[in-house]
Amino acid sequence: MKQPNMRTHNHIRRLIAAALAIIMALSLSVSAFAVEYDTHIDPNCPVCNPGVTQDSKLNAISDALAAVLSFSDVSSTHTFHDAIIWCANQSIVGGYTDGSFKPANTVSRSNFVVMLSRAFYANDIKKYTNDFTLSFGSFYPNYLALKNNGIWENVSFNTGSIYDSGFATSMNKGISRYDMAQLMTNIMTKQGFSANNSDKNAAINKITDYSSIPSQYRDAVTNVYALGIIGGYSDGSFNGDGIMNRGQAAVVIYRMMQYTGNSGGNITNPDPETPVDPNTGEVVCACVSIHGKLCEICHTAQTGNTTPVEPEKPEKPETPSTPAAGTLTNGKPITVENVTELMNELRAQYPRNTDAGRYNGPAAIRQITKTYTFTGNSGTTSTSIGCGGWAARVFNYIFGQDVTFRRVSYDEARVGDLLIEVDNQGYATHVAIVSTRKTINGIPNMLCTTDANVNNGGVNVMLWDLGRPDPDKYGFDWSYDIYTAYPD
Repeated sequence: MKQPNMRTHNHIRRLIAAALAIIMALSLSVSAFAVEYDTHIDPNCPVCNPGVTQDSKLNAISDALAAVLSFSDVSSTHTFHDAIIWCANQSIVGGYTDGSFKPANTVSRSNFVVMLSRAFYANDIKKYTNDFTLSFGSFYPNYLALKNNGIWENVSFNTGSIYDSGFATSMNKGISRYDMAQLMTNIMTKQGFSANNSDKNAAINKITDYSSIPSQYRDAVTNVYALGIIGGYSDGSFNGDGIMNRGQAAVVIYRMMQYTGNSGGNITNPDPETPVDPNTGEVVCACVSIHGKLCEICHTAQTGNTTPVEPEKPEKPETPSTPAAGTLTNGKPITVENVTELMNELRAQYPRNTDAGRYNGPAAIRQITKTYTFTGNSGTTSTSIGCGGWAARVFNYIFGQDVTFRRVSYDEARVGDLLIEVDNQGYATHVAIVSTRKTINGIPNMLCTTDANVNNGGVNVMLWDLGRPDPDKYGFDWSYDIYTAYPD
């Protein structure tokens, strides 16, 4: 286990360090900030205006330093003062336009996701920010930054249906200490910091309600407890169902940063932590911290249009190119209408979120899936359980076994086609069957799939019409390989 990088600072040294950090950030980032936005810049703002002299910047910072390092409801003696001020100066958390921080307010799942991603995956947030992701909520780029770095595993709100309204609603719920511990453990493990077994066992002996902790969270709870990132209550309990507040969230992130010593980069002009409520008054501009008010740029500027860099495409397996011929399993010709008819029969048999069960029948899709290496194992995916099992069941129900596949593009894909998600290393990560096309969040003609995943209880839960935007169009770092059994 790596040793923690934890240092004790007195109050004066903290103020000096914070001041230097702000000065350095402003002196290095002013030009980039000004270029990124359009006109209507406050001429007196040292953050927004590159024309202001360095002396003016330093004077403005000096005059406003007390405001930067304080919130009206977080005194220097507040229990969470150091953590809140440090996180605020790193743009991990923000205050409100009335000058308060509201440390006792509940921190939602989306709030905490935003905070963690700002702290550890700042560069990835920008990569996943585009019109499509933002159409679902401002926290979606932050979610993708964590999800695609493997941080989303084993949390209670992990779901495959992220592009429906239910997911956004669930993310506005308060985050439990269990889920907070799990997300933190996932990040700390990725960073190379995990408690050893001796320390975990010692933690178990201290946690008075350990026996009531669900098995899926036990390792995460004992890990963060042993690392000293999150502790228990005065009675020794962990109380994992308890809901965290903003002050506590700042504290645990502060401790994580002390431990790792690496924030993954600073973020300027962060989005508000509350995803969709513009009336909360959450600070969105560094100028509020400097001036105590919004400058014109915050009201009128639009981020510049950027052309996403298309990810390098991995090698794709060769597949037969002979068009399929024949009929569907119901004896009808292979057309979109007839395939949809059979797909609807499956919808009736397997409603959304039901157990798809184990599939033991023939699997025509194996002639495709066996040519891929899937993440997490050295072989191919199962065609009995999980996403592969459900895809095999659906495809066989519609097309049977006597098929020939050919590759098609995203725009050419139709109901019943086989979709394989491939990461930027060329590994397959998921298998699904196209179920329809429809408009989702204003995006027309989006490809949708029927999917299944084995949950923590071993149930093969299936889904319908999971929206899948075109990765090439939106600059995602994964791709879709799509195969059809249609004759033309």
